[in-house]
Amino acid sequence: MTDIVTVAVIGVIGTLLGTLLGTYGSKLIEKSKTSNENKSYISKTQYDIELNVYREISKKTFALIVALTTIYSEDHYRAQNENNTKEEEAKTYRKLVDNIADVQDVLYENTPFIPEHIFNQYNDLYQLAKEQFWIYQKDVTEYLSSNIKPPIKDESRERISKIELLYDAVNKDLRKYLMSLTVI
Repeated sequence: MTDIVTVAVIGVIGTLLGTLLGTYGSKLIEKSKTSNENKSYISKTQYDIELNVYREISKKTFALIVALTTIYSEDHYRAQNENNTKEEEAKTYRKLVDNIADVQDVLYENTPFIPEHIFNQYNDLYQLAKEQFWIYQKDVTEYLSSNIKPPIKDESRERISKIELLYDAVNKDLRKYLMSLTVI
């Protein structure tokens, strides 16, 4: 009889423990799922490749922004009006053409490897920079034909400020994205 009671007590304890552990285990699994929803798993090789893509895009974009902000800075602009020859202005123009082409190439050749929201931000930034480039091209053409450099327009200053803000925003989102990755 004691064997039957022992088996019954063990059965009851087993059922209670199973119920308690099942509830606790479910809660642990749900908590784990929630914390993992914000994580993406990526291999070390894939992470290194993506990181190199972002470094190159960031580097080329930064060079373009520096070129644009330098061209439109007051000191540089005044110096160009006073001292620059047409050849120097043409050289500055060609450098900006190279910068804009570099960003276009690196961005579009890596499109499939960039998360859509990051690509869209870089593309918006590129489109604004390209718009400013066309304005600069018109100004350079005018200068080369007349020797009179057009003044810096407020819309150019505003566009360059917006480009700088977009660059900061895309870098912030890129850092957030990279932090969400778990390298396995």
